[in-house]
Amino acid sequence: MATTSVSARFQELFPDTNLISLLSKYGGDADDIFETIQGQYDAHEQEPLVGLLGIKAANIDTFARAAYWELISDIRVRYLSSLPRSEAAAIAAAADVLITPPENDDIDWSADEFISDWNDLHRGEEPIK
Repeated sequence: MATTSVSARFQELFPDTNLISLLSKYGGDADDIFETIQGQYDAHEQEPLVGLLGIKAANIDTFARAAYWELISDIRVRYLSSLPRSEAAAIAAAADVLITPPENDDIDWSADEFISDWNDLHRGEEPIK
């Protein structure tokens, strides 16, 4: 029988990932992400244009991959939100290519993205330049 749980399919596609535990470490809840995406899958949601063009609806793998990217996005926000300016500035200054948090090398930023994202999340502080 085919898997109909986005969470179960995620585990099958990404058995070695630490994204769920990493999100928990930063105070997030992967269940919220899986519930939202499961609801979209159960409702057969897709881009409206896909239906209009008659393109085959997305399968569960697509939704499991969407969960993967939602987890990464949430971790990125939570990581940067908790990072003091002095540490963020030091990380940005030392970066020569990509900036990756130590816990997962699937999560990265260019130095410009890192600075821009940190500044966006810390509007009340002096921006990093």
